[in-house]
Amino acid sequence: MLRKPSTASAAQARATDGINFDRLALGDGRELKADEQLPPSSTGEAAKKRRYKKRTRRSNNSKSAAVGVVEDIAETEPNNANVDGAESPTSDTDTVATEPFPQFQLGRALPQHPRAFYVEIPVLAHYALRELPNVGDDEDDNDEGLFATQKIEPGTRIISEQPLFTLPAPGDQVPQLMAAYENLSESDQERIWKLRPAAAEASDALMSLRFLIDKLAVELQTIMYKSEAERTAEEKTTLSEMRPKSQFAMNVYRVAARWHANKCSLLDMPLDQRADLPNGTPVAGLFIERAHIRHSCVPNCFASYDADLGRMNVHTTRDVAPGEELTCSSFADTMYYSNAKDRKQELFSWGLTCDCEACDEKHPKFNVHETARQRAHTRAVLLNDVLTRLEKEDMTEDDLKTAQKLLLDLVRDLKTSGCESVETVRWRNILVDRILPARALVVPEAEMLVTWQVILHHAKESETVGKMCYGEDSENYRVLKQTREGTEATL
Repeated sequence: MLRKPSTASAAQARATDGINFDRLALGDGRELKADEQLPPSSTGEAAKKRRYKKRTRRSNNSKSAAVGVVEDIAETEPNNANVDGAESPTSDTDTVATEPFPQFQLGRALPQHPRAFYVEIPVLAHYALRELPNVGDDEDDNDEGLFATQKIEPGTRIISEQPLFTLPAPGDQVPQLMAAYENLSESDQERIWKLRPAAAEASDALMSLRFLIDKLAVELQTIMYKSEAERTAEEKTTLSEMRPKSQFAMNVYRVAARWHANKCSLLDMPLDQRADLPNGTPVAGLFIERAHIRHSCVPNCFASYDADLGRMNVHTTRDVAPGEELTCSSFADTMYYSNAKDRKQELFSWGLTCDCEACDEKHPKFNVHETARQRAHTRAVLLNDVLTRLEKEDMTEDDLKTAQKLLLDLVRDLKTSGCESVETVRWRNILVDRILPARALVVPEAEMLVTWQVILHHAKESETVGKMCYGEDSENYRVLKQTREGTEATL
């Protein structure tokens, strides 16, 4: 099922629900000044619309993507993560994602191309795995991180890996988790033990397991403190029966804690909708290499799951210096709209902590991040109202110009917050698909070309960011490229 992007209902849900927009959008805040000086139209509204439609029809034969009207791929489309393919090139360790990476098609429904269409992207694993200080009470609760071994340029693909295993919906069932674990080789099981675990308080399932373990421990404690000679026959029987159960429960808890902290969602779909998926549809996977990339609210990497390839790809989003730790966000895009206190609570639910410059109150840039993210949240809510109005009524030139400026200001806030990912592209696409085409309807015909040049500017910026975050072999990038080509054809 296809649905129209930026509709009133969609915009309302996204702007108020963590600002997790399912669309590509706006950019870095740079704007063409000529666009901001367009005077109000003096001709009739109907005549302008006729001219716009006539102009659009002339370009449709050469356009490869619709710029003014686009559609989102339905969130109910399943993705298969159990793909047999070649081993991850140049990767000597393997990763887990801690966030649900969106599988949106960037708002456009396009014809499928054969795999031969895509470019071969090299994987340059310029990093090393290093141990970090203990993060829990358990001596096995170690943590490790990935650190650059040389300078890494933006857009470098440093990881491309298949999941160690996947689980079907709902994705947190213990029996299937343990069955998947038992099917692994001893070496792969050992790799899981090296991952950081979530705290028991991070989920109800972990709390239940911990309660069971504590209960078994209490039952065995009295017997265990007795010497062999002091134990009765009944106590010896109880001990022989209960000790294996206690050990098994502890093992299950340790596996489940690592799965909870490091699993990656394979679908961009709300949890309450996954019950309708076909039986056996993979919804979560474990990626060992990705798991070693720790969270930061100011990350230098972006991870995305390629459903076509069945791989988790990680790209750097800015220059990374030798010795610098590689980091990703565990919130996808929502963290750029929440303050440090709220992010801390969200991280706790995953058993994570963060001491980046946006979370450390003593850091010189802490207040800058807090202010920018608060402004971003406020502007996103205001833009929700604009999109709702745009869906229901025609807006004036001044209203649309104000909306455009609001979007550009929002992108500046995202940049200030350290956002170098496709979150800016999602916003930029609202300009490309909604606001600027609407402006093209209400400006004089002589100024329409300038408006479309502005649209092309944002389409190019989106393509650049998409290439950096996804790689040229990604369907998401191809959609952005086709949008830019379609806009050029219109001009």
